[in-house]
Amino acid sequence: MGVEVEGLAGSCPETLAVLKGLPGLCVDYPWGDAIFRVQGPHSRLPPHCSVDGLRLRCHLALRIPAGTGISVGGERRTWQEGHCLLFEDAWRHEVWNDSDVRRIVLIVDFWHPDLTAAEIAALVAGFRHSSVRQVFLRKRISLTSSPEPYVRHMEAALSAQDAEPAVAAWWG
Repeated sequence: MGVEVEGLAGSCPETLAVLKGLPGLCVDYPWGDAIFRVQGPHSRLPPHCSVDGLRLRCHLALRIPAGTGISVGGERRTWQEGHCLLFEDAWRHEVWNDSDVRRIVLIVDFWHPDLTAAEIAALVAGFRHSSVRQVFLRKRISLTSSPEPYVRHMEAALSAQDAEPAVAAWWG
């Protein structure tokens, strides 16, 4: 949601610096992410899809044991360490890890290339006000196993962003 998570962002300053320099990064949108995703051994994330088709999702493969994979729109793939897999997550997709070790990818969302700069600006401003983002925060944070340490930090960061020119221009 465009907020560096207190206590976590400092653990990977080089990654954060690279992310901040990526064109088209989509993290100011409530469903956009730049996050390390760890999948435990012998687990599956059942079929799911995004709420919209506004983003492309990039998986940078960091640790990929044999027996892991992803299916997007019924097409099965596996990751290759050090390479990216890019897909539109509005398509139904699922992942699995049949190995004995954790699978790790860096997920980075980008704005869909069919969107214009004006459309992106309107989407960011429309969803960036804290009153709107609080709804999304509660929904997303409820999906985690231990949300409370992050809620207060996230709420304060979201409220502080209301003063940014891009938000104030739309929300006055």
